[in-house]
Amino acid sequence: MITLELPEQTRELCFTSGDTIEGLLVAAGVNPAEVIVVRDGVLIPEDTPASDGDHLRVISIVHGG
Repeated sequence: MITLELPEQTRELCFTSGDTIEGLLVAAGVNPAEVIVVRDGVLIPEDTPASDGDHLRVISIVHGG
């Protein structure tokens, strides 16, 4: 089980290990271009494979112009 902690809620999603972070975000309905993902306090890139037992914190990027 891979857990995504989204800004507004925590969701537990069943994915197989090896799915990329980007793939998990898209499957959860999150635009990867609008967030960063942290695992164990470390920022991880979107092409990183997720592993069973991962707890991933999704943080919204706030920008303006």
